Amino acid sequence: MLMVGLLAGSLAGCDALDLATLAPTATRPPAPTATPLPAPTAEAVVTDTGTITLSVWYPEHLDPLSDLPGGAALAEQYRAFGEMYPDVRIAGRRFKASGPGGLLDYLLATSKVLPVGLPDLVLLDLRDLPQAAALLQPLDGLWESEPWGDYYPAAARQSRVEGRLLAVPYELDIRLLAYDAKLAEMPAAWPDGEAWPAPYLLPLGSPEAAAQALLLQYPEGGDLDEAGRLVLDEGALAAALEYYRARHEQELLHTAALTTTNLADCWELFVGGKVDLTETTAHLVLADEKGRAGVRCAPLPTRGGIAAPVLDGWAWAVLTGDDYRQQAASALISWLMDEDNLAARCVASGYLPSRQGALALIGDSPCLPTCELLLGLESTSVGSLDAALAPLLLAALQDVLAGNQSSAQAAAAVLAAATPRQVQPPE
Repeated sequence: MLMVGLLAGSLAGCDALDLATLAPTATRPPAPTATPLPAPTAEAVVTDTGTITLSVWYPEHLDPLSDLPGGAALAEQYRAFGEMYPDVRIAGRRFKASGPGGLLDYLLATSKVLPVGLPDLVLLDLRDLPQAAALLQPLDGLWESEPWGDYYPAAARQSRVEGRLLAVPYELDIRLLAYDAKLAEMPAAWPDGEAWPAPYLLPLGSPEAAAQALLLQYPEGGDLDEAGRLVLDEGALAAALEYYRARHEQELLHTAALTTTNLADCWELFVGGKVDLTETTAHLVLADEKGRAGVRCAPLPTRGGIAAPVLDGWAWAVLTGDDYRQQAASALISWLMDEDNLAARCVASGYLPSRQGALALIGDSPCLPTCELLLGLESTSVGSLDAALAPLLLAALQDVLAGNQSSAQAAAAVLAAATPRQVQPPE
């Protein structure tokens, strides 16, 4: 009972959204025509005035009341939806994007102690879909008329769990290689052993960063556990460690790599002219294009050629099982996913839209051709692993780069310290 009280109290502390509080912008398109929903089901909670309140949860950076870039554009779209559907009110709540006390944490905790408190609609991190899958409604029926051919394959693939469509991809980010235009043009694929034209900076100085670096070099399609996280294979891990050992020995890794902990710091060093070749994200480039003149982009270098895209992003998922509330949720998703609305939001926020038609509307950028190339690939890199493995992987990478262990020895040590469920069983 104490847990329920704490949960309810925490939720009460989150900011709520009421469409009536969203003031219209100074200039906006003509008011859309009011659109009625079908008659409500008996289970749908409809007030005496005939309105329904749709509960929506989202991360902080996708809060329409936020001062962050893109907040005003999103607020305008919610306001316009309220004019189209005057019988639908939105009760929005924002949460920390990830980690303890984050959106997924609250979703899972609420499902256990107060299921009636679950939202009708949620914006989830694509990487969290497997863990939340049991709570989500399949969208194959609700979304069968939508233009799925316009959604990028990389995003559409991650919206399915065990073949079921559980989410509609919304706003995306993708990892890229940024380099100075004075360097020779980078290839779209990197043959094994090809030298880089300058020392390459990527973050290797924290457990999370080291884990992501090793995941990038992990073979495509690694086995996943029930939560959608990678299960380690000793041979594949040894090969990934060896990839970085060889580049370090050739002095192709920038000296700052081992002390840099995140991609934002990599970008800052690049913008400051201290680095000519760095890993980055589309968002960092799109949000700060004036930071360095002459920036170019290419796929990240990987073992064996072109990188499967390392995709981050957020997707709409429906939790309510009530037909009427599902129709209301579907109407809101359809409106926000309209390519003009999606493009307007992404231009303001500096993220990538999940639809090809929307990307064509967001203007020009040196990173967009590479983004289109990667988003068009059906394969995606495994994006997460058990957080408890990250410190083990950092220690392994440090030992290998320092020459304290061979790649095979370090990989064996990681698997020896891991739990059985984190390890691929031998054949």
